[in-house]
Amino acid sequence: MLFENSDCDLCHETKNSTLFPETPDIKSKNPADYYTAPFPPVEHFEIKRCSNCGLVRSAHADHYAIRSAFDSARQGQLNPRDETNQVNDANFRLKRIHKEFFPGCTLLDVHSGPGLFTSEAVKFGWQADGIDPSEAEVYVARRRSPWSHFYVGHIESAIFPAGSYDVITLWNVIEHTDSPRKVIERLSPWLSPGGLLVMTLPNINSFEAKIMGAQWPLLKRDSLWYFTPAAIKKLLSELGYEKIFIRPVKKKISLQTLSERLKIQKGWVKMIGNIINFPGFLKNLSVWVSTGEIEVEAKIVFH
Repeated sequence: MLFENSDCDLCHETKNSTLFPETPDIKSKNPADYYTAPFPPVEHFEIKRCSNCGLVRSAHADHYAIRSAFDSARQGQLNPRDETNQVNDANFRLKRIHKEFFPGCTLLDVHSGPGLFTSEAVKFGWQADGIDPSEAEVYVARRRSPWSHFYVGHIESAIFPAGSYDVITLWNVIEHTDSPRKVIERLSPWLSPGGLLVMTLPNINSFEAKIMGAQWPLLKRDSLWYFTPAAIKKLLSELGYEKIFIRPVKKKISLQTLSERLKIQKGWVKMIGNIINFPGFLKNLSVWVSTGEIEVEAKIVFH
């Protein structure tokens, strides 16, 4: 079934209303221009809200084969400052997870990229593995963390033995899948009893989303789902999770990267990007930014 013909992933309702219209001429543009850009252009398909439960989704999606092909060819590059910030973010998140589990526990990072989070987990004493569709990024990850097992593959088709991991992490993953419900259903058996699922995803009810509207940077061509805290909590409860904790996400990002991401927007958001486009050493300074995302932790009760 084509993505645009599917029903709501939360309540299975087919009726919806337009929240944001699609950006002009998006369907006539070459998807490669988006998927291969270091900072993708500002574009998204029509954004709709479910008439029953309020879950927000894209009304259209590039074919799965196109998305997966570009995902497999990904070779993400970070400047040193942003890599340092991502390592710090990883340590901050691991300290929270560390309160629930002890060194020696097992962790799987889905869409592990170049292995930054996984390698930091190993330093905490974890047996941390990763899976990513990009062979190039898995190669980098294996060199970064040779004690981990990294697998090349897509989460929608991956297979792991039941009870393999105490923790599974998905940092901004499920909103890019055709069905978050099916992805979580697929990976839940991989968790050990009482295992922890941790993920980040865009919050369409966030202050940032409300004040920026159609200019919100998280409205993307390849983002198919936009949750609210209530919606993700309901979905996880239906799938056998309890002790669900939700918190807003803040990230440390260099002024240079923040400026580049804002300058591709329009109107007052673009103006802010130009204002903070500082020269020299100032562009390497880092600031904490509230992104409009949420981090969700949930414990599995039954499979």
